[in-house]
Amino acid sequence: MLFLALTLISLWLPWPAIASVPDRPAIAQAAIPTPTQALERLFQAETIQSEWFAPVFLQQVPFPQMQATLDGLTAQLGALQGIEPLAEGYQLRFENGTLSALIQLNDAGQIVALLFSPLAEAMSLAEAIAAIEAFPGEASLLVLAGDEVRAAVAAETPLAVGSAFKLAVLAALQRAIAAGTLRWDTVVPLEAAWRSLPSGLLQDWPVGSAITLETLATLMISVSDNTATDSLSSRILRMRTRSPHFARGAIAIGGVC
Repeated sequence: MLFLALTLISLWLPWPAIASVPDRPAIAQAAIPTPTQALERLFQAETIQSEWFAPVFLQQVPFPQMQATLDGLTAQLGALQGIEPLAEGYQLRFENGTLSALIQLNDAGQIVALLFSPLAEAMSLAEAIAAIEAFPGEASLLVLAGDEVRAAVAAETPLAVGSAFKLAVLAALQRAIAAGTLRWDTVVPLEAAWRSLPSGLLQDWPVGSAITLETLATLMISVSDNTATDSLSSRILRMRTRSPHFARGAIAIGGVC
């Protein structure tokens, strides 16, 4: 959903070690909110109160910032509709989307740790196709299950994909390793022809540096290293030339680079 692309401010403090809460008189317990109640009043009260938060929390997240964050979430997502427990934390359902929340209270019922995160919602294949078709710009989609085409929207239309093509490089590398054609610990010397402008690190390394395929793949994905990507692409295309059994994984790379 579109709201997931909006900026959400996550508020997080280290989880303190909390001993078991001793029994309290019934009257005192009634005044202390449960985690669900504490979350509810953050979004349903007309105004939030600073005393709902522990001093250690407010030292890291000033109260005005907390208020602005909650106002922003409400503006993006609408009114809170309900709260449901998850295996870890809670799901908050709003008019226009959902969030996951982790919350921890101290013995006085004050918030000492709080984290809001987007909650991914499952989408059917038909819904995904409809979303792609409704996209205002150029878009294409191809979903394969083995050799079976499960969905296609302008699949033959060539489009720029940016660094997303590095996932195809990684997939081809994984296929080669699974087939025994390459190994993660294969060491290759860095070639001058592989050097590419940043992002990345390897463009500044000396020519001839010995690097494993695992390191190249890690840098390609973790820091979008273009030199690492060109190194792997070159290696994969060489294997395609030498081994017809490797062509399936390499053809996709050759068509994107």
